[in-house]
Amino acid sequence: MIAAIIQVIILLFVCQLLVSLLWKWKIDPDNSVIPYLTALGDLLGTGLLFIVFLTTAHFDPKEITST
Repeated sequence: MIAAIIQVIILLFVCQLLVSLLWKWKIDPDNSVIPYLTALGDLLGTGLLFIVFLTTAHFDPKEITST
């Protein structure tokens, strides 16, 4: 859950930055920002999921499962 929240926060920040930058350059952000955001979302999601799996590998499986 924390990884998903981090991903959304980063994507929203980058979205605001890219839209304002493209407005300055007089480029339509509706067509230009979406591919960059989806690619960044895929990259961030994969990286954060990898970090989640690395951290859960250090726990004992008996601690993670509820009894």
